[in-house]
Amino acid sequence: MMPRWFATGLHCVPVVGDSDREAWLAERKNGIGASEVWKVESDPASIYAQKLGLIEPIDLDDVERVQVGREIEPWIAKQYSERASAHIECCGTMLRSVAWPWLFATPDYLQLTESGLVVDVQIKNTEFPSPYAEGLVPHRVDLQVQTEMAVTGLTHAVVVAFVRGNRLIWIDVERDEKKIAAIVAVTKALWQCIQDEEPPALGAASNAVATAIYPPAAVRVEREPELLPGDLIEPDERRLHLKALVAAMEGEVLGIENRFKDRLSENPFGMLPNGVQVSWKPDKTGVRKFYRKEPR
Repeated sequence: MMPRWFATGLHCVPVVGDSDREAWLAERKNGIGASEVWKVESDPASIYAQKLGLIEPIDLDDVERVQVGREIEPWIAKQYSERASAHIECCGTMLRSVAWPWLFATPDYLQLTESGLVVDVQIKNTEFPSPYAEGLVPHRVDLQVQTEMAVTGLTHAVVVAFVRGNRLIWIDVERDEKKIAAIVAVTKALWQCIQDEEPPALGAASNAVATAIYPPAAVRVEREPELLPGDLIEPDERRLHLKALVAAMEGEVLGIENRFKDRLSENPFGMLPNGVQVSWKPDKTGVRKFYRKEPR
């Protein structure tokens, strides 16, 4: 049950509690969860196939490591609460973002500080000390907690890791608006693909995922080619010539841009003697792109 002192409505709305496992799993198909964002980044095709029911998500309920993790999670939370003198309560409710309704999250616990600040608490039982031992959280976990903060509107989180069964580590994570903007952009693009049933690039997708999205034809019908008129020969040759020109021009453009990028490696902004401004800087998703602006 969600803590009474955590207010919803402004940033998020409750959807379903995880006590109703079947309803919770069914609701996951209606959006992208915080724990799935790393997969959206690395293998969007598998998330696409799962959301459309083309493949079944991997069932981890019978995996012993997962079962142990669920059993020990309350104990880890209790140890953190006692050692950090933190007031925490179990959340266990799927929350959907108001601003980005395709995003949802189910925080493990929520913490109420003495100053009234609400903190997202993520519990991890892991066999891998790195990078927790260095005071860092893995990229996959960082994506999850940043998404949870995006959904809940919270500004702080703490990742509590129980490492190799003998060491408890907790690491504070602050809300990062640039990371959240990138998460929103990449998940929005994939969710639009899902809504339109237009598959994303297969990328690192497995053969099973690729086959589910693009099933082979059941029957392949061989047909004799139709003899086309001779006046199409010249357009066909013209087409090949134009494609070669386009490829050559694209290569030339890339070469010119690379010259600018080399000069802009230290300072991403430059100006030509004719007043044209150029830059080599990240866009909203963090990908560096070349920009050109005419003088006023």
